Amino acid sequence: PEPSIPDAPAAISATTRLEDYCLAMLIGQPAVLEQVNQTLFDKGQDVLAVEDFTSTENGALFLLIKRWAAEDASLEALTQRADEHLSGRLAALIELWHRQPASPVEHIVRELPKIILRLRRRRLRKQINDLNLLQKEALENDDPETVTHCQTLIAETNRKLRQVDQAHDALSITGQRRTEEKYIG
Repeated sequence: PEPSIPDAPAAISATTRLEDYCLAMLIGQPAVLEQVNQTLFDKGQDVLAVEDFTSTENGALFLLIKRWAAEDASLEALTQRADEHLSGRLAALIELWHRQPASPVEHIVRELPKIILRLRRRRLRKQINDLNLLQKEALENDDPETVTHCQTLIAETNRKLRQVDQAHDALSITGQRRTEEKYIG
């Protein structure tokens, strides 16, 4: 018999790559967090928060980075604060930052809010999908109360998704062009 080929490691999801990039940018340019949050706020969005990260580990790293950025401490201080569970992951994010081509701070300030909104869009779409599955299950189990509750949550999540899309459009070149065409003709 032929030897079995071991399964390839699971590919890193696009969402995980976006989260990693976001965290690496914050490590490399911690002072931009305040500007990025202001941009999000100006577009009617919440500031970057733990809930924007699907991975619990990334959420914990975000809190660590956020506290570190507020104190304007050295990168060494950040690595020393990471407990053993987060230190390897933090080292990988620092390496990711160092592998990035040099970018002006203005570029990071302009791109990071769009990345955060893409993360939110992915999370909201997943929630809608999960709620649709739950609603389908409730329909099959003849549970009208759960069906109604799911419909309410789906409508609310769709509203949030539209707001995220509008904010993303306002920050993207394509969205800006659409707005110009609407008002200029």
